[in-house]
Amino acid sequence: MPKEVDVIIVGARCAGATLAMRLGQSGVRVCLVDAARFPSETLSTHAMFNNTVHHLKALGIGKLFAETSAPAVSEVIMRFDEVSIQGNLPIVQGESHGYCIRRSELDQALLEKAVSYPTVSFLEGFRVQSLLKRAGRVVGVRGRDGQGRVRDISARMVIGADGRHSVVRRELSLSPKQAVPSDFACYFSYLSHLEREGPPAFEVNRIGDYTLVVFPTSHQQSVVYVSFPNTDQPWMKAFQRHPMEAYERFLKENFQPISFHQRLARAVVEEPVRGLPFYDNVWYPAMGPGWVLVGDAAMFKDPALAQGIHDAVWGAELLAEVLIKYPDWQSQEAALAGEYEQRLDHHFGSLFKWALTMTKFHPLTAEQKRFFQWLEENDEGKERFIGLYNRAFKVEDYQAKVAEGWKRQMGEG
Repeated sequence: MPKEVDVIIVGARCAGATLAMRLGQSGVRVCLVDAARFPSETLSTHAMFNNTVHHLKALGIGKLFAETSAPAVSEVIMRFDEVSIQGNLPIVQGESHGYCIRRSELDQALLEKAVSYPTVSFLEGFRVQSLLKRAGRVVGVRGRDGQGRVRDISARMVIGADGRHSVVRRELSLSPKQAVPSDFACYFSYLSHLEREGPPAFEVNRIGDYTLVVFPTSHQQSVVYVSFPNTDQPWMKAFQRHPMEAYERFLKENFQPISFHQRLARAVVEEPVRGLPFYDNVWYPAMGPGWVLVGDAAMFKDPALAQGIHDAVWGAELLAEVLIKYPDWQSQEAALAGEYEQRLDHHFGSLFKWALTMTKFHPLTAEQKRFFQWLEENDEGKERFIGLYNRAFKVEDYQAKVAEGWKRQMGEG
């Protein structure tokens, strides 16, 4: 076990392993620590659109996509009541397919690549308990290893890549810069033998007040998410008391207009139901004296956008770039922190703002339904709408271009 390194990264999944990989390429001495044992699962939407797939292949884990049992997906189907918006993911840097790979596979592949660099070490089952500080600066961590022994590790920088419930963030007593509670509860599990309507597709269905998301994943299964307003007390109580029974009943009863109950004829729920009954969309200060946050530890937005893996990987990439650009982290701290925060805002700000509108419950208005009907028949608008999810188009460009076409349509009407 190392006693002193350049960087301690708390959390060894998508954000932490990607960051360790990038720093390891530059010879930075990195100690990755994680309370979990690997391979293992974690709460996640699993979805990776083709922009993220391209980046992960560039990082050197292309073998994962060649060997996974999860199908390659290019088709997207979004239903809003009776309207169906269907198309392919816009191609990004030559990559046309996304995937929905189980996290036990994805995280393991990233971790194995990270520790292949000689300056990267990994402590599995290491639970951080507190931060070491000197003169107001974070200088390391104290934790308990897999054998129950208390250990101190010193570092020039401690990075929290440990998710929504970050221990690093907790120990820093940080308050969010933005915090907007969601109006929705969401639950999911894995189904085998779920009938498909055609080729593998990313499916998102908003039927009345309820949402159903279906992604084909590893082992010939589908990960199936449902969400509903958390003010819907009958369903909230049902999921809290008997989650499996409520989940199966919710699937059968609430999506009959799209005949989803017929696709369930042979389906089997293979794992316990997991979910988020209450959650906030949050954005925290990302850097301070001797510490940094990345991934969900820094910001978390509504999982309906399926951006978690992208945000973790790209956040790690942005952080690695600035850490390498400013090698004297203490004396260059102000420039380092300013550029990292600026890059986060530039890359993630627009979709975060969009998430804040999506996370609030509003029944579809008559005008919104007319808009989706128009979008269903407008190829350019449809491509730009789907392209928001894989960042082929920026939110601002989509809004300007599509709004122009919609106004023209309304004027003609």
